[in-house]
Amino acid sequence: QPGAATAATAAALSEIDVGASASGLEIRDPASGRRRRHPGLMIVEASEHAARAAWTQRVDEMVLSGELRQRETVQDPQVPARRREHLAQLYQGVPVLGGLLTRQWDGRDVTAIYGTLYTRVDVNIVPNLTPDHAAVRMAQAFRTPIRPGAAPELIVVPTDEGEYRLAYRARVVTRDDAMMY
Repeated sequence: QPGAATAATAAALSEIDVGASASGLEIRDPASGRRRRHPGLMIVEASEHAARAAWTQRVDEMVLSGELRQRETVQDPQVPARRREHLAQLYQGVPVLGGLLTRQWDGRDVTAIYGTLYTRVDVNIVPNLTPDHAAVRMAQAFRTPIRPGAAPELIVVPTDEGEYRLAYRARVVTRDDAMMY
């Protein structure tokens, strides 16, 4: 099946694929089977003045400390003075999957901040595999090489169990599909 990892593939990637939920926002409670939020998930929606001011200060501090990194800034095609700044969450320099904030500006004023962050991240960021070894394992599991020049990226993944794991992410292209694993 294009885009679907088989049980054998999942087993082969046990050190790489940690079973994160597709959205990263919800996890399945092992006791009840019901969906719930990851306990470290923080949803940010700051559009009111006081919340915007507090979050603007917090975002600035997180950028200075290295907890957030600017991914891109996009100009609004409809309003030339408006732009959206997209920020990625980092834990000790490693990207956190799903940790993304958007800060909307109108000229020099912040008009909104929204997105998701993960709190209480606590994971050893020293990987058991090098990026080259991870690429070899992925290539073996998917029976196709990782795109040349695109080494797997080390990331922190919020797991279905409510924890955090270190993993590698890479784009895998087969003749039928292109997926991020």
